[in-house]
Amino acid sequence: MTPERINLLVNLYCKNQLSAQDCEELYEYLNTVAGKADLRCSVEDDLSETQPDSLKFEKILTNIQKDRRYKQARLQRVELWPRKNWKWLSLAASLVIVAGLYFFQAKDKPGKMIAESKVEEILPGKVKAIVSLSDEKSGQYTTIVTPKAAEYHITLPDGSRVWLNSQSSIKYKKDFNDEIREVLMTGEAYFEVSKNKHKPFYVRANGVNIKVLGTKFNVSAYNSSEVKTSLLEGAVSVQSANKPVIQLIPGQEITVKLNEAIVRDTDTDISAAWKDGYFSFQGEDIRSIMQKVAQWYDIEVEFDEGLTNEKFEGTFSKRKKLSELLQSFETVSSLHFKTEGRRITVMK
Repeated sequence: MTPERINLLVNLYCKNQLSAQDCEELYEYLNTVAGKADLRCSVEDDLSETQPDSLKFEKILTNIQKDRRYKQARLQRVELWPRKNWKWLSLAASLVIVAGLYFFQAKDKPGKMIAESKVEEILPGKVKAIVSLSDEKSGQYTTIVTPKAAEYHITLPDGSRVWLNSQSSIKYKKDFNDEIREVLMTGEAYFEVSKNKHKPFYVRANGVNIKVLGTKFNVSAYNSSEVKTSLLEGAVSVQSANKPVIQLIPGQEITVKLNEAIVRDTDTDISAAWKDGYFSFQGEDIRSIMQKVAQWYDIEVEFDEGLTNEKFEGTFSKRKKLSELLQSFETVSSLHFKTEGRRITVMK
């Protein structure tokens, strides 16, 4: 990046006038050693002299690093490794950049043909939902459903906000804000709950009850026998049938299965990355990854026999075409993909 460009972006950032595209460019550049060095030079050369340069530099860098958008840009630096080999190559030998996706490889691989054939591009999903009203014995309900290749954002009557991932739903009573704030959900949803100490907020998913007062958290309940809750801010309590209540603090994630509840520390920015427009993989095999990909691109996926149990960590923009994602995997792994209409076959 030229000195003129970095100066322009830094000044626009300080004035809060940075566009989304320019913001992504700045944050990704600042994730490099050269980027931080250029920022220091920009501060020394271009900003006012009201305080020492070192203090201005540290203040600006601290503000940027606290910005949630910067954290999302950091997710672009990701890793890949086979289960059998934990020895890392040097950074210079193993860093591969493909379509904004960074991978570390555990071993060098020979080049291979990426494109199986010319096919019609499969585009990413859109903002879309189906809204319905129903009269039941306990009252009138609103149900919002997102199909495949769709996401949706809604604001509940109490001001709480909910983001629905693909193939998800949320259901709540018409008098939601009168006595009790309760929603029933399937699939995956991210919540930002308005605080009200007199009216706790409840989420019900696959027999798991989540109670909050005002907080930010993500719930994944695609699997009927498993519910995963990740807490970004505030506090929540989680309970399933015949099990004690478990309190979470920010940075923790609980996975509730039929006979157990497991709490662990987690990177919550990764847990909620889908809401901000990213796929995020963390030690996942290709079958798990392609399940998420199939939901977003509305495709069918088949797997050849003999695939290795290779694990991936990474982040990729959900706004890109499917072919770009598949090409990235082909470039950095032994996998190959065959596309026939909306059917994808994963091959060795």
